[in-house]
Order: sequence, then structure tokens, then C-alpha cells
Amino acid sequence: MAGNSEIGKALSQLLFEQREEGFVHASLREEMRPFELLKQGDPEAAVLLRRTMEDGRRVGTLSPDPLRHQQYLLVSTVTIACRVCIQGGMAPEVAYGLSDLYIQQADRCDEPRQVTDLQDTMLRDFAARMKELQNSPSYSLHVLDALDYIDQHLHETIRLADLAEHVGVSASYLSALFVRETGRSLARCVREKKLDASKMLLAYFDFSVTDIAQFFAFASASHYANAFRAYTGMTPSQYRRENKRQMPISNDIVGNYN
Repeated sequence: MAGNSEIGKALSQLLFEQREEGFVHASLREEMRPFELLKQGDPEAAVLLRRTMEDGRRVGTLSPDPLRHQQYLLVSTVTIACRVCIQGGMAPEVAYGLSDLYIQQADRCDEPRQVTDLQDTMLRDFAARMKELQNSPSYSLHVLDALDYIDQHLHETIRLADLAEHVGVSASYLSALFVRETGRSLARCVREKKLDASKMLLAYFDFSVTDIAQFFAFASASHYANAFRAYTGMTPSQYRRENKRQMPISNDIVGNYN
């Protein structure tokens, strides 16, 4: 209770100082407007949010250190953004993963402007993904549940029986439903999702083909390489050479999935 008393005293003092300075927080409606645009896949969400945050009369001071202040703002922004996007249909694993990655990148920034620029990039990334989701076909709840399960278990061997049990229907029904709605078999969908996810590791990291094959639970490196070539028309090594990128994230990312 003593701690609560101290917080209450500090809160009273803060509110008094803000009233004296004429400071007024943006209304909840104003604060949520950029996130409503984000949910709709509108990149203007980034512009509107930066405009709000650059208005010192509407945003509180989270830290006397300018860099830390911007980092805290980014953390609060991505916390809301990822949950709004989940409500809009983004896979939770993707939304939370993006949140973690952008917070990690913000933690490595050296200047406040780097953080604000990163936040713009982050919001445009979320908006683009939401726009893509809106343009994708709509599926039944059973298929959506199956797709979400697949996304969350890409690093495991995914069996039809386990997937059907998770969704709560028979394996034969789920298999037929999946083909009817997506035009692909479940096995093909799982394989292609694993291969698509592996592209990021090839483009951004230096993991060996064997490591990547093991991470995505392929039977062997040769099985993975053959599947990748059949799907993309090039070997994993060729894809890496043509799509090499730089990302300031450590190789610990793979370990975090295990």
C-alpha cells in the first residue's frame, strides 16, 4: 500500500504540473485514429501518428533522455499496432514477431531520429501486410484455424491428424475442405509455407542449408533443396546470392523459436 501511496502522490504532482503548463493529452479518439487506418492497410497511419507525436503539447514526456523517450514511444506504438492488426486478421505469430523485431531494432538505435524513422517503417510494414490480407480470399473458420496452426508450427513436422484434432474436425473433412477453399492440399500448403519462411533465413542470415532444413523439419538437406528448387526454380544457394540482404538482427533469432 505504501507503494500505491507514493504513486498516487507522484500522479497528483504530475497532473498538477501538466495543468500548470497547459498540457493536454490527445483524446482517445485522436490517438486511435492512426491505428484504425493501420487496420485498414492505409500507410497514411504512419504520417498521422508522426504528426501527433511531433506535437509536444499532445504527447507526454516518457523520459528526460530524448533517445529513450522515442524508444518508449515506439514500444507503446507497436504494442497497440500488433494487437489492432491481430483483430484485423493478422496471424498472432506474425504480429508478435514483428513487434519483437522492431523493438529489438529500436534498442540498437543511437539517435532519436533513427527511432522515429524506424517507427514510420514499422507502421508502413504493418499497413502493407494488412492491405495484403484484405486482398486475399476469405476462408471458413476451420481453414483459418488450420492456417494459423501451420504458421505457428513451421519448425515442426505437421501431421494431418494433429492438425485436424486441433481444428476439431475429422482429417478427411479438413483435407477436402482445405482443397476446396484454397485449391491446394494441406501437405502442399505446409511445404510452401515452410519454403517461403526459409527465404528470410537465406536472404538475411548465413545459416547453412542443412541448418535451415533442420529448423523447418525437412527430412534432409537434399529434400529441402529439391523442394526449394521445385518451388522457386532455383537452388537455395542461388536464391541467397540473388536476394542477399542486411538486417541488424543477430543469428539468435533461430534459437528463439526452439
